[in-house]
Amino acid sequence: MARFVMAGPSEYLAITGWGIDDVKLAKKAWVFAGQRCSKFDISPVKYEFYAEAMTSDKLAFHLPVVFTVGPDINNLRRFEEYMTPDVDADNNLLLYVKNIDLHDSHASNNRVKQLVLEAIERETRVLAASMTLEEISQRSRKFIGEMPNQVQLYLNKFGLCIYQADIKQPISHPDHTANTSEGVSAAASCQAQARRMARFMVAGASEYLAITGWGVDDVKLAKKAWVFPGQKCIKFDVTPVSYDIDVQAMSSEKLPFRLPAAYTIGPSPKIKRSTVLLLYAKLIAPLHNKSLNHVINLVKGVIEGETRVLASSMTMEEIFQGTKKFKEEVFDQVQLALKKFGLYIYSSNVKQLVDDPDPPGNEYFSFLGQKKQAEVESKAKVAEAEAQMKGEIGAKEREGLTLQNAAKVDAETKVLSVRQQGVGCKEEIKVKADVEVYENEREAEIAAAQAGLAVKKALLDKQSKLAEVEAVKAVAIREAELQLEVERKNALRLTEKLKAEKLSKATVQYETQVQDSNAALYNRQMAADATLFEQVKAAEARKAQAGAKFFEQKMAEDARLYAKQREAEALARVGKAKAKFVASMLQELGGDHDALRDNLMIDGGVYEEMARINASAMSGIQPKISVWSNEGGGDGADAGASAGAMLADVCNMLPPFLIQGNLTNGAV
Repeated sequence: MARFVMAGPSEYLAITGWGIDDVKLAKKAWVFAGQRCSKFDISPVKYEFYAEAMTSDKLAFHLPVVFTVGPDINNLRRFEEYMTPDVDADNNLLLYVKNIDLHDSHASNNRVKQLVLEAIERETRVLAASMTLEEISQRSRKFIGEMPNQVQLYLNKFGLCIYQADIKQPISHPDHTANTSEGVSAAASCQAQARRMARFMVAGASEYLAITGWGVDDVKLAKKAWVFPGQKCIKFDVTPVSYDIDVQAMSSEKLPFRLPAAYTIGPSPKIKRSTVLLLYAKLIAPLHNKSLNHVINLVKGVIEGETRVLASSMTMEEIFQGTKKFKEEVFDQVQLALKKFGLYIYSSNVKQLVDDPDPPGNEYFSFLGQKKQAEVESKAKVAEAEAQMKGEIGAKEREGLTLQNAAKVDAETKVLSVRQQGVGCKEEIKVKADVEVYENEREAEIAAAQAGLAVKKALLDKQSKLAEVEAVKAVAIREAELQLEVERKNALRLTEKLKAEKLSKATVQYETQVQDSNAALYNRQMAADATLFEQVKAAEARKAQAGAKFFEQKMAEDARLYAKQREAEALARVGKAKAKFVASMLQELGGDHDALRDNLMIDGGVYEEMARINASAMSGIQPKISVWSNEGGGDGADAGASAGAMLADVCNMLPPFLIQGNLTNGAV
């Protein structure tokens, strides 16, 4: 029976058998009878090696390396210039499927590990055989950069890609045993039996769903989704994780040091999120589900590798003096390497460089600090002596300045005292003059006030007398005004009474006349409105008649115009037909225009019309023709022949139209 098989986010299916020529790769597929299906994991695996090699001066050394290797699915190679241009992700996976044993995950990991180790040891031996140990140490950056490129060329044959290469400093310990650790198993997870009913899956705020199987081509990412039978769904967290790492590195002077750092790393938010999450779901999320140590080792390997590569090309003094630049370069290189896995450095805290206690006696930073401390103490003592000397000189200068300032103050005090005495005398004289002026002004003001008081008293007396007289007059005037008002009121009352009596009659008469006028006006208005209405209706009727007549004329003109157009079209078609007829007749007559003209005149009845006209012209004419012959008389036969010849001669002398007319009328 057929069965439906689906792969996880970091898995692929390899199907062979009936209906498939070579190998078919898919994320989901129906597997029929006669077909075989294998799952394989594409998650990168970290491998640690101690490659053994020997320099040109026959010194054996070990090269600790950490490689993160996996199938190349997105052409995310670090060494693109060494790749074959026409190799794509599908071909790489086919190479990986064909060359790596997928049926046993442990065996496949060992196979990959063995391939990488063989390539590393071979390329390391080839490069080291042409260099001394000192040259390898001095040119470590070139040596470390060249070896992964050659290894990648070898791994291309198997569809493998080096995601990250961390090559440490060579160590000359001949008895050093290889400390290898088994790579992370890439065992393919067995397909869980699909639930009979669909289920609705919801991811948390920091989670995503990765769905594969029926209806999904590769991997579908969602925050919520229905998971149907034939589909597989896993959750993965995208929360950034903090990693504390203590990087051991060595400068170009072979001085070891440590670089403590703390990195917060998670899926990148800056580039297209779907692409980042797909990489993260395929390469990193499966490692979280297996063990967090896998991710820690991966990140640690990237950071340590980039730090060692940068440190190996710089002296300790350059690293210490340019600490900020060194940290920025480490950050940039680490970010570039993590981008392949869809990871982004949210924050990095690279601490101060410290001495590496292994091997003992490495106290470069301690000695450097003691040196700086001694320099500071020496500078402090010199500064203290200079300050003491400047203090004594300043004290003497202050004493001299004090004496100078005291003498100057005494002289200025005496001058100021004399000046103040003169100013005091001037002020005293001025005050006395001001007092006298003030007394005189006060006396003048008193006299003016007394005169004003007398004037005001006289005015008040006058005003009081005038007020008494005016009061008496006002009483009399008021009495007269009241009397006048009473009389005026009486006259007004009588006037109103008379006005009311006469006005009532006039008002009634006026109202009657107004009503009559309004009635007559209304009648005239109604008559005018009726006349206007009749005129408007008559005008509208005439307008309608004129419109109907115009429409009738327009329709007749349109009909005539249409008839003329149709007649013109008919004539045009007849003319075209005649032209075609004449052309075809001319062609049949071999281009003889005279023959064509005669035929056209015959078809048109021209000759018949000419005969008819000639006959009508000759009708009523009775010509009498006498023929005399001077020839002697003979027998009857000769006489008849002679008469016929004479008649023929006469006919030949007649105009052609007479002959045609006679022929038509049957005269000849």
